Amino acid sequence: MMNCGDKDVLGYSLYACKKCGTRHYVAHTCKSRFCNSCGKIATDNWIANAQKQFVNVPHRHIVFSPPSELWLLFRRQPRIA
Repeated sequence: MMNCGDKDVLGYSLYACKKCGTRHYVAHTCKSRFCNSCGKIATDNWIANAQKQFVNVPHRHIVFSPPSELWLLFRRQPRIA
């Protein structure tokens, strides 16, 4: 993780143009989820995949919390809760 993107430690891929001879070096990454760079990419990919599974409908999430005076009643008769 400390050497993420260091071509001397993790290696690199070389891309070269056959016509003009231009070379481009791309350093390999550590692919650790704890790395600031690689972990962010993994998190973004996970979020994108998770969002594909959600149904695209408007909704509201409401949490109902009964008053403490009614808790004893709900404990005695859980079917009414």
